[in-house]
Parts: sequence; C-alpha cells; structure tokens
Amino acid sequence: RWTFFLSCFFFSYVHSGFSWDILGYLPLSIALTYVYHRRQVLTDSILLHALFNTLLFVSEVFAQMGFMYNVVTTKTG
Repeated sequence: RWTFFLSCFFFSYVHSGFSWDILGYLPLSIALTYVYHRRQVLTDSILLHALFNTLLFVSEVFAQMGFMYNVVTTKTG
C-alpha cells in the first residue's frame, strides 16, 4: 500500500519540475497508479498518460491561437 503512495508522489514530483506544481500532477498520478494496480497492465497507464498529454497540447495550441480567450470573454444574449 505504501508503494502506491510513493509511486504517486514520485511521478508527481518528477513531472512538476520539482516545484509546487506537484499539486496539479498529483490527481493524474493517482489515476495512473490506480489504473496500473487495478489492471496490472502498464499499457493502459501509458495510454491514459498519452491522452492527458494530448489534451494539454491541444488546449495549449488553442490558448496560443487566442481561442480560449474568445470563448471565455464572449458574452451571450
């Protein structure tokens, strides 16, 4: 059981650039570790990690294009 939490913390710590961003990575880390421990298949965790990275990339592209700003600031009605 302690290895579950150690694995979550280590993943978050390394991916956060050793900063307080660890709090943002912790939920993903818990999900990835849970999926692995539940299914015992590393591929599932890798695919979930790739999906998360893809979503981050797409949201960053939209943010750079100003799309997210227009969606958030446009008022309806």
